Amino acid sequence: MIKREKCVYCGKDISKRSKEHIIQNALGGLYESDEICCEKCNSFLSKYIDAPFTKTFNPIISRIENFKKTNNKNSNPLCSGKAIHDNKVYDVLIKSGKVVGCPELSKKIKCNVSKLKFEILAYDFHIDNNSFKCGIGKIAFNFALEKGIGFEALSN
Repeated sequence: MIKREKCVYCGKDISKRSKEHIIQNALGGLYESDEICCEKCNSFLSKYIDAPFTKTFNPIISRIENFKKTNNKNSNPLCSGKAIHDNKVYDVLIKSGKVVGCPELSKKIKCNVSKLKFEILAYDFHIDNNSFKCGIGKIAFNFALEKGIGFEALSN
């Protein structure tokens, strides 16, 4: 396979090879390529496409026992959900299967709510948003490029 010399996103020469995860690292992705984009575009994609996209999956990832990211193996994602405390349902923040935040209750009782007893009822999982659509699109686009489908065919 011929090495791509130009970044598919900005069109500039790839002077320094940068490994782009085809499947995002935060989802456990090991498949990567240094023939897709320049370092600057890779950084941009990571911040504005990958991070919001993978955050969508935090409710799932946080519940997979022994799940390990490829770059930060000790990271446990934060996600939102619903939990009950004292017979009332609250919007909460959850990490490692425990409620670590509840803005409404924190304001009301002015204490560290992570010390309170909650029963988690649900994890929020929203895929009808732009972050999800962009992330899936990026995976499909990069995968097609990596498999040899020409940029010209994909850009139409």
